[in-house]
Amino acid sequence: MKRSAKKLPRGIRQRADGSYQVHKMIAGVRVWQKFPADTPESVMVKWREDQAKKPAAPVDAPPADSFAADILEFTRRRAAQPTIRVLGQILERWASALGRDRRRDSITSAELEITMQGWQLSGLAGVSVRKRVSTLQSFYRHMNGADGYNPARFAKKPKRPKYSEPRAVAYEVIEQILGALTLTKVRSRDRAPHAGAYRLRVIAYTGIPPGVLGALTSTDVDLAGAIVHLPERLKGDEVEARSIPLTVQGVDAFRDFARVKAWGEYNVGGLNRTWRRAAKRAGIVDSAGRVTTHLYDLRHSFGTMLYRETRDLATVGRFLGHAPGSPYTQRYALGANRDVDRAAAQIASERLAAAIAVERRRRFDTNAAAL
Repeated sequence: MKRSAKKLPRGIRQRADGSYQVHKMIAGVRVWQKFPADTPESVMVKWREDQAKKPAAPVDAPPADSFAADILEFTRRRAAQPTIRVLGQILERWASALGRDRRRDSITSAELEITMQGWQLSGLAGVSVRKRVSTLQSFYRHMNGADGYNPARFAKKPKRPKYSEPRAVAYEVIEQILGALTLTKVRSRDRAPHAGAYRLRVIAYTGIPPGVLGALTSTDVDLAGAIVHLPERLKGDEVEARSIPLTVQGVDAFRDFARVKAWGEYNVGGLNRTWRRAAKRAGIVDSAGRVTTHLYDLRHSFGTMLYRETRDLATVGRFLGHAPGSPYTQRYALGANRDVDRAAAQIASERLAAAIAVERRRRFDTNAAAL
């Protein structure tokens, strides 16, 4: 059955088989309901209105000193962190697997390893499992202190993937894609339209993570001093809040960003789709016509460009918000070093060509004298 071309009200989506999926957010929880293909639109709209009138389900408080209670305390203390919602979701997965009512200090490294193995057997990628255990390690570090009990620190984790060079895109190509952006409207009344394009420009010229950008406020950016103040990051080894200087292009991008009131949280997945559509419009596709660039490539591009200009990984790490000595920072040297190697090979080729030419000339003169 073909989908209807009619624009549906907010919260109603038609599935490929013609049926409808209707959702409504209730106290931060998304409620879904499926309706047959012949359901009148008024019935689905009324269902959403009825859901909004329902009182929020009571949430039982977890037992004191339990793992679940500690997670709530952890998220309460770090409520201002831009990624705390995601971290809370990861910790809830640990609580579901290990037991919500037990004390956090009763959890052992062996239990963590068994849980990680189960996740991998179920199909979860090793890098995702590593992210979950690094989040748990940060949780214990915060709750028990740097030297306190931390089973996640000693649990055997999946092998760290061998990172190839980052998916850097040449800035000439980035400019082509930015120039092909379609400026779309933003629903929120307190923001001007076209905010997505301005967010992309800021990420391209500063390397700020897309998730962190959504947590920044106007007080975090000093345009006169060309400085942005980045919050603490709870990712892997915790990274303290820091201030980094802005490029001239970064200052201009933030000035336009502020002018259109693009501050606040946004859908990172939606921004990625905006970027990829612009890339396709600009003709940045592979031989099969597929778009291969992603939103996060902007951050990779900025980091790679920084290393090519500075040859200093510590500087790249500070700009990108990495922990000191992070293996992620090492990636940015790969592409730049490849350029150095090519240049070295070119210099060696020219030197060898000169030596060969001298020797051939000597042989020619010797043979000519013999004749």
